[in-house]
Amino acid sequence: MKTSLIATAALVAVSSTGAMVQSNEPRSGTVYHYDRKTGLTRAGRFSFDDIFKQLVDQRIADELAHRGPDYRTPASTREAWNNWYRSMRQKPKPAWQSSEFKTSEDLVRYIKQRRRARGLATYDQ
Repeated sequence: MKTSLIATAALVAVSSTGAMVQSNEPRSGTVYHYDRKTGLTRAGRFSFDDIFKQLVDQRIADELAHRGPDYRTPASTREAWNNWYRSMRQKPKPAWQSSEFKTSEDLVRYIKQRRRARGLATYDQ
């Protein structure tokens, strides 16, 4: 992970509730942030939809701040976004029970809409 992400608050863990219980309520998770000086702190409980949205916004903010893709991803920003789209499209639905995103294509559309709103290319192939 890049040093800039470790030094600032970064999502490091999510623990879900009700993993075995089926419910019509959207599942939620506890989000923790890691800071090199203060360590691990609890940020709060969020729905998985909100966690996804925060992740998208963080990746866009990193790109706008000229922080490249994580070392585990391809070298170019275009490749990183296209790989993320491709991995989401491998399954027809999100990996969690979403109240907002019914299909994986909805996830991709959300990302593209957020990127467009910030004046960035959408990068699909």
